[in-house]
Amino acid sequence: MRIWQNWKKCGRIQEYYIFYRLISLKSAVNFYRTFIIYE
Repeated sequence: MRIWQNWKKCGRIQEYYIFYRLISLKSAVNFYRTFIIYE
């Protein structure tokens, strides 16, 4: 039972990490676009 709870916790962290990576990727793409537009 304890192992299952730990595994679930790790899965939750992984989800947040993927979500964070997607947001950072989006903002990076937006920054890159604006940089090209202003260049």
